[in-house]
Amino acid sequence: MHLRPRLPSSTPACPPLSRTLSFSAPALLPPKLKYSKGAAGAYDIRSLEQFAGDDTTAEGHMVLEARRKWLDYMRRAEYELPLLEVHRVPFVPPSPKQTLAIRTLSYMGAQHPAGRKASLTTAISSLPLKSAAAKHKFKVLAGARWSGPLRPEEGKGLWHGKGDEDGTIKIACEEFPERAMNVKWCADVLERLVEAANDQTESFADIPLDTRHIDAHKRRAGDGRHRLADLARPGGGRRPSLARDFPKRWLPEGAEYVGA
Repeated sequence: MHLRPRLPSSTPACPPLSRTLSFSAPALLPPKLKYSKGAAGAYDIRSLEQFAGDDTTAEGHMVLEARRKWLDYMRRAEYELPLLEVHRVPFVPPSPKQTLAIRTLSYMGAQHPAGRKASLTTAISSLPLKSAAAKHKFKVLAGARWSGPLRPEEGKGLWHGKGDEDGTIKIACEEFPERAMNVKWCADVLERLVEAANDQTESFADIPLDTRHIDAHKRRAGDGRHRLADLARPGGGRRPSLARDFPKRWLPEGAEYVGA
């Protein structure tokens, strides 16, 4: 039997190998400091009561948030909208000389690629064209942007419900990042077209108007106007043919049709 010798009472005990340490915020605070539950500490997470499972669901919070937004708009309509009456401007309809219509799209502040697009529409009869030859050249230069002759029920607002034999021109642009830049481009193109049409140093009197886009629009409309227009032509309603309907005045001197 082996006995372990007893240590003298004067020998100090060995210190513990580890000790309990706490680095939490309450442990580092002075013992006499208390949390404030007043206005400054009302939203402190340490001042919240213990959760008892009596809160509403996530869907319930969504309903409450929607209700708060609705109440906010109602308060604005009740107290802020009457303040805007001082900025009220009476509506004045455009005069017969104001035929330039600019159309843009707005998505209520949301970013959208079509939000920068701008289109300009105006009646050709309202443009400062000097002569009938200038109008003809303007229509040739406009190409498919020319609408063709319009009936009285078409294009209301540009010429106050009256028909226009000269029709309208429409220019659209969405190449630039800002809406105002696209509007400026359309206006510049219209000014250059008017300037080129009034320049009669090179007349387009021998060039006929291209109405293929007008005929296609009539066919898509489906109201039968294209059939009436075809019957009124010299061909009597037959389909156009390059061999029969090609203008002879465009051929060189001495050339003749070959075939049909």
